[in-house]
Amino acid sequence: CPVKIIDRVIPLVENHMVANQTLSDKAIKRLSARLGPATIKELSHLIEADQCGRPPLPKKLSDNLLYLIYKATKLGLMNGKPEKLITGQDIVDSGFEPGPIIGKIVKKLYEMQLNESFVTKEQGLGRISSFIRNL
Repeated sequence: CPVKIIDRVIPLVENHMVANQTLSDKAIKRLSARLGPATIKELSHLIEADQCGRPPLPKKLSDNLLYLIYKATKLGLMNGKPEKLITGQDIVDSGFEPGPIIGKIVKKLYEMQLNESFVTKEQGLGRISSFIRNL
């Protein structure tokens, strides 16, 4: 099987049990990022096939899956993960020297964004200095 398909299928299989619980907005954001390069839309198709393909279960979507689809649609996450609010260029433009640490900072800030520690680019930029002091 081509690697690009394997890379897409593995996170879907690893996360296909999420429909057994009701997820918060924050959890849905983290899920969409964890699925990459796959999407919540693809995950919902896999879960639907799993749920509807087991006799004698009725062929209907679970309330948790319907909620996931509704919330992911509302959050704009059905077809991909949230865009990073802060890029490496933003950090360099803020006066920090380019280098490998920039990638680590971007990754940590993205985790903070997914955990709703900040919701705007300006808030995220405001967190850079305090974050760097803790490195």
